[in-house]
Amino acid sequence: MTRGITLDTGALIALERGAKRMRVQIKMASETGTRITVPAPVLIEWWRAGFGRRHEDILAPMHIEPTTARIAKAAGAALTTIHASVVDAAVMASAALRGEAAARV
Repeated sequence: MTRGITLDTGALIALERGAKRMRVQIKMASETGTRITVPAPVLIEWWRAGFGRRHEDILAPMHIEPTTARIAKAAGAALTTIHASVVDAAVMASAALRGEAAARV
């Protein structure tokens, strides 16, 4: 059983656009006390100048996870065997190190 979910940039974009599937997933996670994690590189990739209250509200139920050396090393190691962006590798490493699912859109 998954203890939490880890969001990628596409998931935040989907929430920003009001995608029903992601809204339902986040609502269910919040209601069940499921931890919702956003790795810091995802926030960097998503956040833009001019974002304001609505975007802060999207992030409100989420835990922004700093990139630790452990996550960075796992992501770097993954890049030697998979074709992914640095941000996607950080999402996968972040989720995997906690035994969680990554919600990729």
